[in-house]
Order: sequence, then C-alpha cells, then structure tokens
Amino acid sequence: MTMFIYKRKLASTAHFFTTLSLVLLLLLLTAPAFAEETARIESLKIKQNVGKLRIFFDLSQRVKYKAFVLKAPHRVVIDFNDTLAAKRVFKFTANAKNSPIQSIRYSIKDGKHLRVVLDMDMAVGVMSHLKKAKMGTRIELILSNTNIGKKLTYAEKKKAADKKKANKKTTAKKATKSVPKAAKPFTVVIDAGHGGKDPGAIGLNGIYEKNVVLQIAKKLKNKINQQAGMKALMTRENDRFIPLKERVKIASRHKADLFISVHANANMRRSMTGSSVYILSRRGASSEAARFIAARENAVHAKKLGSVNFSGRNKILNSVLFDLTRTSTINRSLALAKNVLKELGTINNLQRGRVESAAFVVLKSLDIPSMLVETAYISNPKEEIQLNQKEYQLKLANAIFRGVNSYYKRHSPKAKYIASTGKKYTVKAGETLLGIATRHKVSLSKLKQINKIKGSNIRSGQKLKIPR
Repeated sequence: MTMFIYKRKLASTAHFFTTLSLVLLLLLLTAPAFAEETARIESLKIKQNVGKLRIFFDLSQRVKYKAFVLKAPHRVVIDFNDTLAAKRVFKFTANAKNSPIQSIRYSIKDGKHLRVVLDMDMAVGVMSHLKKAKMGTRIELILSNTNIGKKLTYAEKKKAADKKKANKKTTAKKATKSVPKAAKPFTVVIDAGHGGKDPGAIGLNGIYEKNVVLQIAKKLKNKINQQAGMKALMTRENDRFIPLKERVKIASRHKADLFISVHANANMRRSMTGSSVYILSRRGASSEAARFIAARENAVHAKKLGSVNFSGRNKILNSVLFDLTRTSTINRSLALAKNVLKELGTINNLQRGRVESAAFVVLKSLDIPSMLVETAYISNPKEEIQLNQKEYQLKLANAIFRGVNSYYKRHSPKAKYIASTGKKYTVKAGETLLGIATRHKVSLSKLKQINKIKGSNIRSGQKLKIPR
C-alpha cells in the first residue's frame, strides 16, 4: 500500500513538471505576441474641407506622439516614438485644389523614432486625436485656416504668387549675406627693418642686419601667401631706405590686418643670444633692454625729429602715442606677439619669456595689431652665422608664420569660413596628386574622395578641394 502511494506521488510530480514545461514552452513561443513591438504607419490619408484639412495616420498599434507647428517657413511636425513607416506611405501629391501642403518629408532618429514634417504655404492651427481603428490605432490631425479650400479670385492668386516670389528672393538674399565676402583677404604687411643707407647692426663677420632680415621677410611672405584667405605685402622688396613713418603709411594704405617688423638684435656684450618680440608701449619701455632696443631701432627717425626722449616726456611723441595706442589694438598685438614668441622658443632660446614693450616708431599704426620681432643676435658670432644661413632663415620665417596663423584662425571670420568649407587649389603643370596631398598634409585617399577622383590623373588648371 505504501509503495502504491509513493508511486502515485511520483507520477503526480512528473505530471506537474511536464505540465509546467509545456506552459513555459508555450509562453516562450508566444512571447513576441505579448512583447511591445515597434509600431508601423500603415497608411496616410488626407481630406480637405473649407477651412480645415484632416490628416489620418493609421498605425499598427497605439503610440506616443507629439504634434506642433514651426514658423519661417511654416511647418507642421509630428514626432512618433518607436515607429517606422514604409516609403510608399509618404508618396504625396497635393492633388486637392488650394492645398496648403507643399510636400511631406520624414526622417528616422536612433533607428526607431520617426519625425514627419509637412511643409505648408500658410500658417495653420493644429489639433490632434488618438482613436481606435479596426486594425490598430488612428491619429487624426486637424489643420485649420480660413483660407484652406477657399476659392481664390484672380487678384488673390496673383497676390499669393507675388508674395511667394518675394519670400524666395528674401531667403536668397539672407543666404548671400551669411557668407563672408571673399574679395579682401586677411592682409599682413611685413616690414624688413632698415635698408639702403641704414644697414642696421653689423656682425663680426661683416653680415648686415638689413640683408638677413630681408631674406627672412621674403620667406615669411611666401609662407603667408600659400595660406588660403591670407595675403602678404612687404614695405620693401629690395635694399632701399624707407623712413619709418612711411612704412606705417604703407600698412594703412593697404588696410592691413597685421603689421610685422622683422629685425636682428645687437648688443655690446657678444655673449648675448636669443629671440624676443616687442609691441608698442603706452607707458614707456617694459625694461631697460627694451628702452635701449627702441632707441636703436628709432635712431634714424630720431635724427629727423631732433631730440627724442623715450621716457614719455617729449610732448610730440607723447601725443602720438596717446592717439595711436588704443587698448583694443594693444591687446590684439599682445595676443599676436605671444603666439609668435612661443613658436620662436621652439627653434631658439628666448631672451625673455614674455613679450616686451617699448615706444617703437614703426609700430605706431592706428587700429592695426603690430609687433617687432628681434629674430636673433647678429652681434653674437654663432647667431650671426645662423642668421646668414637659408635653412635657419626659413626656420625663423616658419615660426613667425605659425604664430601669425594661430592669431588669424582665432580672430578672423574669414578663417572660420574657410575652415568650414575647405580651401581650393589650382593644379599646376607637372604636379601629381601625391605631391599636392603631401604639400597640404592631407591623406591621398581623402583628397581623392573629396574630389571624386577614381584614378590618379589630374590636369593643369584643374580645381581641387583641399580637405581640412
């Protein structure tokens, strides 16, 4: 009897687990039917009456949605959560007369959220309702405006057409204004110090300052002119004397954005080395060394003016400084000079780790950020030899350019515009794609991709986009 009861319990237990397994299996097989699925828009219907436009979205299931309007231009936007739709649903033709809907667009966000945009030719009010349908859910939008479906007279139709045409012209005009004019480049005037009867400092080996700074200035000019959106001019292209005030006038005449005066330093102590950068001071020299250098660089100008006291007591000079050293110009000059000083420090030791200031006549240019660069000491035997070498001259020019370019990118609207669009390059005879890519420091594949070039053939005069 006991054995029989035990066997019966076993049978009941087995039956229980078998039944449980079947239930679990059934739940697994039917789980998708109970799980929340992504909704689908099955169809889109539009019905128009006078003053109202009804739009029906038939969906496979209930969804969360939001409808709202936007202006300039007029749009109705409907955002559906966890919803997709077939492309055929949005094949829309404004077949109703005087329909305010111009087109229907849609986009999918994060692979599951749908946004539908109705482009309207008039402002409308929007009401929406969520209703049950035979095969799912229906969302009804009601767009209201007294002009919907209204029969327009010839005069009203013409007025509407003229208004639409005027709006297009206004939009095009605004788009044109938003693009910076490409006519005037960012202009940098480079002043090679001294020249002609004014040799500047002379080294122990007979190297003239006026000659080496002219070579550095020319290399800097070439570097700047290779940069999209920038243009370099020089106060002198050869060995000739130009008064300091005339150099300033050249910068003003060309409406320069920057003014850079290039020099080589000198000192009675032959051991002195290093580079330094100066800007115009409003309160006299920042150090005795700066005062001395300003006096030396202004020497020729001082002979013409008579006695010039750089401590600020001279009334003529003091009034000029007051008129021409506005705070904004000084601040921008300082930003420029800091960039250049930092770059010079990568190829030479710095005389001082900060920008110096003094009353340089050549820097007195109204509203033009300017600086004076003492590239190295020509009075030092080692630096004199370096200054006379083309490779070192190029290093100095490149360092100055990097500092100028950093200032340009930060302070010029044109630089930001060019950066966003990329610059254009005209292919010269004998050039190759690989050579152009190497010169502009971009990958060959990216250069070919942006210009839609499959092979490697290019022709002289061809316009290429240089990726940023």
